[in-house]
Amino acid sequence: MYKGTVYPNYLSGTGYVMSRDVVQRLYQAALKTPLFHLEDVYLTGLCAHAAGIKPRHHPAFTYNKRRLDPCLYRDKTVITSHRVNGSELRKVSSVTEWYIILKVVVTDI
Repeated sequence: MYKGTVYPNYLSGTGYVMSRDVVQRLYQAALKTPLFHLEDVYLTGLCAHAAGIKPRHHPAFTYNKRRLDPCLYRDKTVITSHRVNGSELRKVSSVTEWYIILKVVVTDI
């Protein structure tokens, strides 16, 4: 178990974007950091702290459920969302796939 009273700052486990050098530093820190059952706290909190990395939040990543508006996903206002069931995921992905196909076709003309 974690010995501290408060977790270090960490990012929600719904998604991460990081450079290769950050991945390598996190990997090295993970080799020396005892495992913890919450992977987002472990990786972006405990390991990041041990590696001297300060996680930065971006509002397009969230652990909250968002309004399922395909426009939010198309323009990258939303990159991740939590608590989405299968039918909701199919609905958003089918609309965004068509948008991407149409955008490629229109921009390639």
